[in-house]
Amino acid sequence: MSNDFSTISDQNIPTALTLDKARTNTDYIITASTLNGELKDRLAELGLTTGTRIKVDKKAPLGDPLEISLRGYRLCIRASEAKYFIITRLKDD
Repeated sequence: MSNDFSTISDQNIPTALTLDKARTNTDYIITASTLNGELKDRLAELGLTTGTRIKVDKKAPLGDPLEISLRGYRLCIRASEAKYFIITRLKDD
């Protein structure tokens, strides 16, 4: 009897790109956030909201923290917080 079920790792399922995995010097737009509670409110006050255009300027040698540009200023954010922001790369003009 054969098993016709494939495991998830066998399937070609795309994964969402999160801010902590973004490349430097590339423009992105925030498409969603999976944060809840006070942290979501605080980061939203800083401008990290859906539809915001961002760019990762620098990453520390071990990848944490990240320096990002958004809304005319720069912000440092922990990778543990950045992983909650789903982003899409903007096409080059």
